[in-house]
Amino acid sequence: MRDLYSHKFSSSFRIKSKREFESVFRSGKRVKVGLLTLLWLESELGSPGEIRVAFVVPKRRVRKAVYRNRIRRLLREMWRRWNKCMIIQANIDMSLKTIIIYTGHDNMDKSELHKAFLDLMHKFVILWRGQ
Repeated sequence: MRDLYSHKFSSSFRIKSKREFESVFRSGKRVKVGLLTLLWLESELGSPGEIRVAFVVPKRRVRKAVYRNRIRRLLREMWRRWNKCMIIQANIDMSLKTIIIYTGHDNMDKSELHKAFLDLMHKFVILWRGQ
């Protein structure tokens, strides 16, 4: 069984298939804060508290692959560190599929991205508790 609370970001916690992406984009709920947008969809599959995630950095916003990959890497690391805390704070008791979309620009500052990520996660926790 996968350890939901480990600090690893294994491939089993990533959204990979086109069908899953389409379902989240089509039917998911959305919240936007600064540079980031979060889409999420409750899933019947998976164990309670499991959150599968994907990170999207559009090519038309960030032209160079080096920058796109860096932004994705930073987001993955932030997610890896914050995931356990979010599950506990939001009291998430079901499986979720989430997509985090970067809507900023090429010359992004790491601290700016980190602040946007934390603001996004706090807003999500508040919205989740209000459901």
